[in-house]
Amino acid sequence: MAHSLALVRGTGMSEQDANKERLELALEAAGLDLWENDLVTGEVICKTSKVFTELGYGEEESLSFMDDVFKIVHPEDIPLIKTAINNHLRGIATQYRCEFRVLSKSGAWVWYANYGKIMDRDENNSGRRFIGVTFNIDDRKRNEEMLAVRGQVWRTLVENSPDTIARYDRECRRIYVNLALSTLTEGGEKFLLGKKPSEFPGGQDYVDYEAKIQEVFETGRDIEFELNIKSRTGKELCNHIRLTAEHDSSGSIVTVMGVGRDISELNIQRQKINEMAFYDSLTGLPNRRLLIDRLQHTLASSTRSILHNALIFIDLDNFKTLNDTLGHDIGDLLLKQTAQRLTACMRQEDTVARMGGDEFVIILENLSNHIQEAEFQVETINKKILTILNQPYQLANHNRHITPSIGIVIFSGNQFSIDELMKRADIAMYQAKKAGRNTIRFFDLDMQTAIENRSSLEESIKHAS
Repeated sequence: MAHSLALVRGTGMSEQDANKERLELALEAAGLDLWENDLVTGEVICKTSKVFTELGYGEEESLSFMDDVFKIVHPEDIPLIKTAINNHLRGIATQYRCEFRVLSKSGAWVWYANYGKIMDRDENNSGRRFIGVTFNIDDRKRNEEMLAVRGQVWRTLVENSPDTIARYDRECRRIYVNLALSTLTEGGEKFLLGKKPSEFPGGQDYVDYEAKIQEVFETGRDIEFELNIKSRTGKELCNHIRLTAEHDSSGSIVTVMGVGRDISELNIQRQKINEMAFYDSLTGLPNRRLLIDRLQHTLASSTRSILHNALIFIDLDNFKTLNDTLGHDIGDLLLKQTAQRLTACMRQEDTVARMGGDEFVIILENLSNHIQEAEFQVETINKKILTILNQPYQLANHNRHITPSIGIVIFSGNQFSIDELMKRADIAMYQAKKAGRNTIRFFDLDMQTAIENRSSLEESIKHAS
């Protein structure tokens, strides 16, 4: 203290003056403007000149407004100021605090805050000195207004969004659900809030969903996936879910938001596109593109398993004549019924495809690893094909018999390419067609030629005819 007093004496400044200077420096550094009112006389002892300068007013204008500041206070805020002052004067509030707008010289409303207190009040004295500070809070208020608008926009968007939206805490419990999710789910908001996905609706899909929420909390990375759900009406829906981490001001993950979009219709469109790309529109059978894909899979599988497989080409005899004489509608009926018959007599692992026109192709997979046994299996299946295709077709008002010509190649491994196998099966089929109806030809890959059907098939052909 002695050293401090010496400094004060050395500068020719009293302790009181030094304290006043320190106060002014502190107020200036904090952006505060000090004011003091005499509650008895109503006189403004210390005026907020800096505020009025900041607002753009000259000295004479400032003095006028200091005496009656309410002239430039926003009308909506005047009752708030008076209420806050009265509450402090009456002892209801320990301090006077108020935020209000003041009109600047340019005509803009600027936000300020007033904090004050009666300094000499005690049990026996209501006080006279009312001292406080005024400071600019315009930036903060503008930010608050902007955030409020953004918040309102967000709430409006979220509540009216067709997407389902939920927010989860660290225990994976729902702390918010929007209207779309509430109306979609059986039980609504009451059954959703406070529950984990594994608790409601429950089931393995929602156990996995909950694990993904936990993963977002742990890693901070967004996760996207598809979830099959059932609406309160019982309709099965497919939702695309995106889980996103939400952080607080320190960067810590506090919640996870899940947004779900119904993609059921999109999946239907995907399925239609897939069908258009890989399936024949008339018969619903795999088309050439999917057939090639299946054949590639068969070759790869055969290389590993050393099992034999067969590729069967089927052409309907005299189809063009029927199509030309009875019309394309009747021809289409024949092709549809043929597709149904072939599918019905095949095993589940086999592929029946339509190459186009009246040509059908069958892939028989996983036959015996012994060629003789594989040949017998193929002959047995061909017997079924002949029997079922030789049955009469009821085509609208027409009853017709149609016979097939069949070409077959039996293969194992990837010794031959897909093009080579298809070419040889096609050669065998055309050799069968030249030989007459209900004819079967095998293409012998060793001899590289089409040979007549095995003897065990002869009786089958005669019987089918």
